[in-house]
Amino acid sequence: MPLENASFRPTGKADQLTLQTNSVYDLSLDPSAFGVTYDAGERLAIKFTASMATSVIIHYQLTGETIVILYPTTQVRMTGGQITLSHEPNTPTTITLDKPGPALVRFSNSENNPLYVSYEVIISYKTVNITYPYRESNGYLILGLLGTGLLLAGLYLAATEKRVPAHSAKPKRTRMGLYCISCGAKLAANSKFCSNCGETTHNER
Repeated sequence: MPLENASFRPTGKADQLTLQTNSVYDLSLDPSAFGVTYDAGERLAIKFTASMATSVIIHYQLTGETIVILYPTTQVRMTGGQITLSHEPNTPTTITLDKPGPALVRFSNSENNPLYVSYEVIISYKTVNITYPYRESNGYLILGLLGTGLLLAGLYLAATEKRVPAHSAKPKRTRMGLYCISCGAKLAANSKFCSNCGETTHNER
């Protein structure tokens, strides 16, 4: 079953900025300059942090579209069963340039204190992970068969240990016969003489 995940790779472009009050910093980015293949699902992205609340403006030159992003983004937290919303600076945020073509990214500072910004330009791309559920089921099947085999082997060994060896079994009683004490030949019933040697004596075995 295919699953898509977002992955990133660096471009080597990164910087740290100090914006004074009522100042801006413009960053021009052209995806083609970084080898981004838009048709293959790749996108240029910016990962940044800022020391206080600010706004980031993205202007796409091909479409003329302008997007304003407020920083930091709202975070939802659960503390002691209570839900709280917070806006914390210095929280890493990633902005993906979804539109093709060059874009202008503007960081601005309208506060009375200096604004410190750190950014890194990265490339976003999708990776596909394929899982094979039948492989996992086959693994469980093999383990089940092995377990059944071990159980049967244990039962067989337990049963053979309880058996009485053949050599220790008591011999069956057989009917006693008459044999000649001279030559050992078997005598016929009620016979008085040995048909082999002619003797009259006999013995029971």
